[in-house]
Amino acid sequence: MKYFRVNIWNAIWHLSFVGYSFATVGVFSTAIELTEFFWKDAKWIDEVRPYWWVILIFAILFGIYKNWPKSKIIKQITNTDIKISIIRGDIFASKNPLIVGVSTTFDTNIEDNTISPSSIQGQYTSKYFSDLPTLKSLISDQCSTLQNSIKIDQSEKPYGPRVKFIQGDAIFINNQDRKAYFVPIAHLNFYKSAKLSPEEFVLALPRMWVNIRERGEFLPIDIPLLGAGHARLNMNRKEILVEIISSFVAASRENRFIDCLNIYISQSDFSQGEFDFIWIEKMLESKCGLFSNKSILGQSDNIGKAIS
Repeated sequence: MKYFRVNIWNAIWHLSFVGYSFATVGVFSTAIELTEFFWKDAKWIDEVRPYWWVILIFAILFGIYKNWPKSKIIKQITNTDIKISIIRGDIFASKNPLIVGVSTTFDTNIEDNTISPSSIQGQYTSKYFSDLPTLKSLISDQCSTLQNSIKIDQSEKPYGPRVKFIQGDAIFINNQDRKAYFVPIAHLNFYKSAKLSPEEFVLALPRMWVNIRERGEFLPIDIPLLGAGHARLNMNRKEILVEIISSFVAASRENRFIDCLNIYISQSDFSQGEFDFIWIEKMLESKCGLFSNKSILGQSDNIGKAIS
């Protein structure tokens, strides 16, 4: 109900609402005036005039309809063929390769609640890996290609894997039903609670895009609002969305590695009134047109750097 009220409010306060509503009234008024001018004996006009309020209501409803928030917005990054889609809905309704945020130790156990079944990782595992050892084997093979890992003591983490990897070091999970990129972002402590700071998140994003570029396939990618749930990231969802878009735009301008990034925002986030597509569209237009390719040529140290 709150989502419905917020959408109506946003639609009414949008400037084009006034334009559409007045235009609708203008069309009806013009039609009546022309009819009266050419057919002076048209008696139905006098019968219609008392119902002017019907036309007014129709005009208001038409204005709301034309400004009703969309379920999907697509913008193209200027001077490129790369697009960003922001979609309200279930990320598991898609079949594109999926970015999955995982712990820095690549934990996979759902049964003991190390990984929440309701998390993106938990849902992906349940949906595509009925045989958990197969997933663990794939992760082990991929992690063997990563560098800069460190072993942690059992006293620090008495459960699961005890090899920690750098945040953002993505690995490719080649599942025939749905491929994925597992991206370590959050640390798990002794009590299986996740921790991710805003600074760590911002630094992990550019590294993630570089790893996906080096390891992935040239296919559209789906990504949720990383860190928004079980990672306990101390950023609101709008800030997370802006950081994901900003870092992707910067990385894409440096080197094209996919044609389209689909960012999924769950229905619950919209229902809580945290997002509306009027704000999203303005923000996306701003981020996609920030600077040209030429402005960062030769600045390889800034690959994927988030734009403030």
